[in-house]
This record gives sequence, structure tokens and C-alpha cells, in this order.
Amino acid sequence: MLGPVHWGSYSGENLEFAMALMVAQEHPDTIRRVPASGDGGIDLMVPDGLGYEVRQVKRFTQRIGRGERRQIQGSWETLRLDPRLSRPITAYRLVLPVDPTPEEQQWFEDLVVDAPWPATWWGENHWHQLASRYPHVIDYCFGGGRDRVAHRSRALQSRIHDPREPLTALDVAESLTMMQASLNGDDPHYRYDLRTSQTHLPLAELDGYVMAQARQLDDGRYLTILVMPKHRYSLRDDPISGSFTMNIADPAARADFQDAYTAFECFGRGLDLPEGTVSARLDAPSDLGGTFECGSGWIGPAVTTINGPPLRLAAVSSSGQVLAELPLRVKRQTTGQAGGSEIYLADDSDTLTAVLQLHPPNDDGTGRANLSYESADISGRPVMRVLPLVRLFACLSGSTTLELRPQYGNQVLLRWPVDKPGSNVPDRWLSHLEDLAILQERAIQPILVPEAIEQPFAADLSEYARMLKGEVITGTWNEVTLTLDPGALRAELPCALSDPGMFAMEQSISVDVAGQRIDLGRFTTILRSGRLADEQPEDNLLALLVPEGDVSCTRHAGSACPEEAPRPPGS
Repeated sequence: MLGPVHWGSYSGENLEFAMALMVAQEHPDTIRRVPASGDGGIDLMVPDGLGYEVRQVKRFTQRIGRGERRQIQGSWETLRLDPRLSRPITAYRLVLPVDPTPEEQQWFEDLVVDAPWPATWWGENHWHQLASRYPHVIDYCFGGGRDRVAHRSRALQSRIHDPREPLTALDVAESLTMMQASLNGDDPHYRYDLRTSQTHLPLAELDGYVMAQARQLDDGRYLTILVMPKHRYSLRDDPISGSFTMNIADPAARADFQDAYTAFECFGRGLDLPEGTVSARLDAPSDLGGTFECGSGWIGPAVTTINGPPLRLAAVSSSGQVLAELPLRVKRQTTGQAGGSEIYLADDSDTLTAVLQLHPPNDDGTGRANLSYESADISGRPVMRVLPLVRLFACLSGSTTLELRPQYGNQVLLRWPVDKPGSNVPDRWLSHLEDLAILQERAIQPILVPEAIEQPFAADLSEYARMLKGEVITGTWNEVTLTLDPGALRAELPCALSDPGMFAMEQSISVDVAGQRIDLGRFTTILRSGRLADEQPEDNLLALLVPEGDVSCTRHAGSACPEEAPRPPGS
């Protein structure tokens, strides 16, 4: 359409729909909400990262009289008192295709004077700005744009399968790009992608698309037209509908399909319609539908747009004590027509994946649920991210119960007994990862789970971790080499060792983990008795000690004299 839009020439419903479409072009996640009171108007919730910018669209095209003001004020008070939004409001816009008079502007400012967020009137100028930015929406809603989209789609399809001009993959790249761009520019609801391939595209590559139409080219390859929604209401504004019948002759294949259909009906899983079994009539956007014989198809999963809150999986002992907990996030949720649901869960590291299956309710309203899960290899993953999972698995035994709980609180949503007695995690793995977690507190880079445990390193790390947690380790010794402070004389040691009491030594410890050097600080060893060995190293800064009677010793983290300033390394 050329020239300015005369908004008053169109019905209120068309105006609201056009505004919703124009906003959706730049904010595809915009949520529409129609007031239940039926007073006209529509609320558009535009996500802005912190919350929702609410745009309250009203269809008024004349002056704002007493009745119109009453409707605006009622909508405003509802928004202030009971917004029923999952996120906070960050701004409010009253969107009307008419600019306010000074008196109307003053009335609006008095209405929103105590608003806790910015509140403005967006009038006719705002509508004209959006119309100039998205002329295809105006053409689609008020002109002949809808027919033009269908015409260009038919031209694109006829070009693909014109028997007089058979296409190759090279032709597609050269001659169809402009037609595709025009179609994408005209249609406010859908985007159209073209892709060539040796075979039919696998179903995994169709995720996110609502429809795909494939045709075989002259060179044997396939050209697929892929249809993707431009905004969250595309399927409602321009729906895909039709009917199909199936004929599966093979009894085994028929039984497999029946099982798949039951899962589709109960839980909303995707459904694969086998090659050669489908006859269908399809009404699709841009005239992409039609009648098909002996084809195949795929019905995508019925994914819920709003997922539930995070959950926790808890291992609980027979006495009711929570032994370990694992936070889970909801990755996806599907819902079937029969009322069942499947919730796909994962832990923070995506090592554990689980499916919570809620079966359709029985006639008496009761239902059942089951949880299945599997764990990937933890090697190479950050220790701190997989440790909660390893702790949980280490607690699983025949006397343990798994409970699903909300992220906060102790409400038990579902409960299952552990049907596989015995832990799947060896104790040595859990203890080693706990020790690595102590090490991570002092490391700069993430420490990854090793493929195998190096026993000498694990033994040393276990002692360091115990001492860093405050434990004093008691043991025995047979000899030790000291590094003397600069200026100290080895000849003076016998006198010092002959004094009553014990002998304390300090040592700075660091370890290497996958090329990362980690400083653990100072550790102190206290000897009950000691003397200089008969044979000493040639270096006078080294002294070899051996026990003098009592061979016991203790070790702990920290300095022998914590109140003193730190001593040089190696002393």
C-alpha cells in the first residue's frame, strides 16, 4: 500500500491484529492477552530481559470520550492491582491510532501519575512509524498481500517442478534466491528456507520447523522448502490444517506404529508416518498444501511453551534422612491429548538426562508416574559440576528412596524405591572427586575428572585434603631431609634437638594437575624425637634427620607458629 494508512477506515479487530503483527516482526516472543471482560483491546507483553513492557492496544480512532476513558482506566487498574504476569512490568504503553489533545494528555498523565514504571501514550505517529517499517504487514492485513504471498509461493513451487525446465542443485542456488527473499518479505507469519540434499532430510534437522515439502530435482538430489514460524502466534493466525489416512499392510510395522501412536496420544511425542503409507489433504500457508498419495510424514512433539520450575532429585534413607540432592532443570515438556505428559530433565552438567513420565489420569482421577534416567561418562567434565551427581549415585542402595522435590522446600512430588541395590559409583571415585573439589577451591582453572585414578597422586592428595579440612594425621617416620634457612648452621642442630620438647618442620606444598600448578599452602610436621644422621649430605644447607627413640609424628595444615609472619618457601 502507498501513502498513509487511514486507520479509522478499518474495524477495531483488524487494527488490533495489525498492531500485534507489526510488534511481532521485531519481537517474536511477544505474548498476546485479550481481556476477559470483552471491553475491546489487547495487551501485548514484550519481553525486554528484565521483565515485560506492556503495550495496551485499544482500537479507538476518534476522540477519547467518557466511555473510552472508562475502558482505559479499567484496564489500567487491572494491570496495577492484578497483572497476573510471571515477570515484573518494566514499562507501560497505551497504544492508540490517535494522538491525544492537550486535555486528553493531561487526563492520561493524571491517571498514571503514581505508576512505578514509565507510562506513555503512543499515538497515531507511532502507528505510522511501524507501518512504514513493516509495509508487508499493512499490505497483508488491509491490501492484497495475502493473495500475493500465495501467488509468489505458487510461482516458487512451479519453478521447482516445471517439467519443461528441470532443475539441478546449481539452478536452485542461482535462480530461486530472489523468489525466496520476496516470499519471506511478504509473509508476516512464516519464513521459508530452501535446502538441497542427496536424500530426504533426516527428522532431526527439521526441529523448529512446522512444515517441510521436498521435491526431487533432475540430478537426483532433493530440494526441500522449510517453513518456520516468525512469531509465537503464527500457527494460530495462519493455521496448518487438513486430514490424512494411513494404510500399513505389514502386521509388525502396524503394531510398531500403534505403539508410537499411543505414545503420541498419551504423552505428546513426535510421530513418524512411514514412507508410502500416507494419503493426505493439507491446507498450509502460502498454498504449500495440496493432495498427496503414498507419502510419508512426521508430526512433531507437542512441546509446552512454558516449562515448569526447576526440581531436585533426592536420595532419602529409610529413616527419612536426605543423603544427597541433585538439582535438575526442565529442558522440554510435551503433553498428549489424553492428558499425559513427558518432562525431559537434566542436571547442571548435562551428564544425567532423565524423563519423568506422567501417565494420563484414570477414570477416578488417579494416575501413575515413572522416572527413567541415564548418565553419560563423567571423565573430562568439570569436577564441581558432576560432583552432586556422583554423590547421589553413591547413595543408591536397596534401602534408599528417590524423591522428586521442588527446587525449594521439602514437599515430595513423587517417590520411587531404588530397584537396583548397590551403588554404581565405587567409593574410591567418590572420595577422589571430593579431594579434587578441595583442590578446586585453590585452583584458577576448572579441574576436570580424569579418565583413571593415579593411585600415588590420589593417596598424597587424600592426605592433603584431610589436613586442609582440619584433620591432624598421626604416623611414623624413618628419615627426613631438611632445608635450612639461609644463615642457619647444620652444626648447631644437635644442640637444638637436645632441648626438651618436639621438633616442628614446615613445608610449602604445590601439586600439578593437568598442567595446572596449584599452591596448597604450608604444612607442618611435628617429630616426637630426632637426631642428625651419622652421614650427612654434602650440601651444608641440607640436614638428614633420623628418629631418636620415638618414631611417631603428626602432620597438619598451616604454619607451626600461625601468629608469626609467613616464612620463605622451603624453610
